Amino acid sequence: MKKALTHISLESANAGKLDELSPLAEEYLRVCQLYVDRLIGEGVRQPNKYADLPKIETMLSARWQRCAWQQACGMVQSWFSNGRKNPPVLKQINIQGNANVIKLEQSKKSGYDYWLRVSTLVKGKPVYLPVKLHKYAKAMIKQWEKLSTGIRLNRQGKRWYATSPSRNRNARRRESIASSVDIGSNPPSPPPTVGRSANIEQLKRWEPSTKEFRRKQKLNACPESQRFAGSWLRQSKGRSLQRQRDQRRTQSIDR
Repeated sequence: MKKALTHISLESANAGKLDELSPLAEEYLRVCQLYVDRLIGEGVRQPNKYADLPKIETMLSARWQRCAWQQACGMVQSWFSNGRKNPPVLKQINIQGNANVIKLEQSKKSGYDYWLRVSTLVKGKPVYLPVKLHKYAKAMIKQWEKLSTGIRLNRQGKRWYATSPSRNRNARRRESIASSVDIGSNPPSPPPTVGRSANIEQLKRWEPSTKEFRRKQKLNACPESQRFAGSWLRQSKGRSLQRQRDQRRTQSIDR
């Protein structure tokens, strides 16, 4: 299970660092628009996000082009599924990046909570933006232990914000507990593969007990049989009583 940390302000960064994001965002928006127009023009309803990138002239690196292509594929797929007619025109800055181009790193000093590393148009010269989390984000990170790799950058007016999804620490454990439910008539079978460090108690829980299984099956069958038997007895009694009433009525009429 994932949950997003939204509206993470980047106001702590100086103006010079934020100015380096503007040319990156403009070029990213232009390339993403070219991908969207091309996919819609070719009528690709289910684009492959990992297909070979179209050759276009751009200052973006191959990693940034892959991010723009994947974002364009998602937009085109949504556009076709919703039955739109007018092609989308990208106006608002909304950059979707993976860990190769945008990464949130925990700060080693007490001044800031995290540092956001963003690859720029200049190869080998990323920009590091300091991040101070609000109270809700800090409480959420304590509950949702792991931060995911995908991060979005968006600009509202002259202010920059980031969105980072996080993963619940107990998500996998809960899924593993609720994924296997035995509802059939056969006894449960042990797991297909077991490592050397498997828990013995867990293996014992998986071992099927034939006697216990048969006993439970009989108990489950008894209420059904009793229910049908009881309904049959009630119906037979009702029919016999109805015959007796009819006989009495006919006798009284004959008299």
